[in-house]
Amino acid sequence: MSKLFQLSSLALFLSFAAKGQTPTVQDCLGAIPVCQPVYVENNSPTGDGNYNNEINTSINCTAGEDNSIWYVFTVSQNGELSFVITPNNANDDYDWSVFDITNASCDDIGTNPNLVVSCNAAGGGNCNGATGANGGSNWDVQGAGCNSAPPNQSFGATPFNDQIPMQAGHTYVLMVSNYTGSPFGYEIDFGASTGLGIFDQTEPEISEFDPPQNCGDNLIFVEFNEYIQCNSFLPGSVRLNGPGGPYTLTPFSINCNAGGTYDRNFSFTVSPPIAAAGAYSFEIVDNNLSDILDLCGNPADPAIFPFTTLPVPQFIDVISDTSMLCVGSSIVLDAGFPGATAFQWQDGSTASTLTVNAAGIYRVDFSNACGSGADSVEVVALNDVPMVNLGADTILCAGETLLLDASSPLATYRWQDNSTSATYPVGAAQPGTYRVEVTNICGTTIDDLEVDYVPPVLLNWPEQTVLCAGDTLFLDVSHPAASYVWQDGFNGPQREIVKDGDFRVQVTTYCETISDTMNVLFITEMLAELGPDTVLCPGETLVFDLTITGATYRWQDD
Repeated sequence: MSKLFQLSSLALFLSFAAKGQTPTVQDCLGAIPVCQPVYVENNSPTGDGNYNNEINTSINCTAGEDNSIWYVFTVSQNGELSFVITPNNANDDYDWSVFDITNASCDDIGTNPNLVVSCNAAGGGNCNGATGANGGSNWDVQGAGCNSAPPNQSFGATPFNDQIPMQAGHTYVLMVSNYTGSPFGYEIDFGASTGLGIFDQTEPEISEFDPPQNCGDNLIFVEFNEYIQCNSFLPGSVRLNGPGGPYTLTPFSINCNAGGTYDRNFSFTVSPPIAAAGAYSFEIVDNNLSDILDLCGNPADPAIFPFTTLPVPQFIDVISDTSMLCVGSSIVLDAGFPGATAFQWQDGSTASTLTVNAAGIYRVDFSNACGSGADSVEVVALNDVPMVNLGADTILCAGETLLLDASSPLATYRWQDNSTSATYPVGAAQPGTYRVEVTNICGTTIDDLEVDYVPPVLLNWPEQTVLCAGDTLFLDVSHPAASYVWQDGFNGPQREIVKDGDFRVQVTTYCETISDTMNVLFITEMLAELGPDTVLCPGETLVFDLTITGATYRWQDD
């Protein structure tokens, strides 16, 4: 066990306590312990107890808790669980589900589908009447209905599942649901289970023991190897022996304090807190009057768990290693802690606190019933609020980055996006306003700057463009915050070209100057003439020349 258990226990307890009800046999927390082969329920209850909707129908084959009863048992050895539920009225439809809660709680059943080990909700037709896990089929999960092949969480085939493999030391709960809602009840027989020892005859034991570690601690944590009846923790069932006694041990359990009937994890508050270093022992007492009992009434054997608490170290942290002070003001150093009995600061004062208004190293000696120790703190004085200068507004070109640095001694930082580093990287394509708040003990300074981004100029003209006479070529070299110079002195970004010529433009931004040139040719209708038909003699050749500016060619042979 650990102190993490204590915190999580409190959270779970609040969850249970919020329901404000005492569990009944219709609730997982009030489940009936299985301590005999056969249980007879002559009258079926209605509703689903005080803890409603414990079954999540989206992850379970049943329709939920319909007039439910719960059972709980811990397996002492590996084997096969077999049981049969026989309704007193043969036409009744009973559903059921088995959960492994060894490493979980009743509260987890509704959220963790992995806790289900077997489930059957088959009904209607020849699926009403007796049901259970007796090996009557090879299936582990069967939903509603009858004679579906194969069955699944939504559809059933038969009222009987396969026998259920059980693991030694695991704890299981069985929820039986009266889907029909009749008042006639049923009988449930576990007698065919093989080699399980579910009818518990084994004494419970403490499997984990977490004692107080230091002088001044007041909590003991224990975990039993099986569930324990809440009402069996009577005065005198446990005892703490050691210096400074006698001690009173007050038990706490998530399930028990929420009104449940059983749990396996318990904490004990020690009163008064352990106030001396030395040898102690936690004891399960055998007095035949206040035995600690498991669910089947088996008493825990007497046991002693020795432990030793440590004295307070010579140097421990009762105050922080560093504190900050703004010149002209004062701060209070507080060395107080539970159980402290005396303090002495380096100036001779004996209160648990010391008010200081100057830089320096301050030491305090302290003591409690367990011993004495000392601690010190360095007080650093700052003269003013932080000095921050992010610089002037700037422009970034393609590929450039900027690292904003707001570093200031003993300060904290918060940027416009709530990041808290002293520096902030700005990428080339991240224009915007960047703001930082820098805080020290004296106050806060704020600075900001504007970052603009100039994208690269992209000119990629072809060497020549050919158009038909009468066409118009539209050229657009627009770019943010740029200036333009054409070959003829024109300085706009857009031009309409209607005649032949060489055109050149120069685009200038804050970051670069880029130019490009293109020849524009306007052509009229082409006239292609190969000449008259002709005859070639052997060894003669004929060259056809159809060169036309701006033309492409395709001959008969491609």
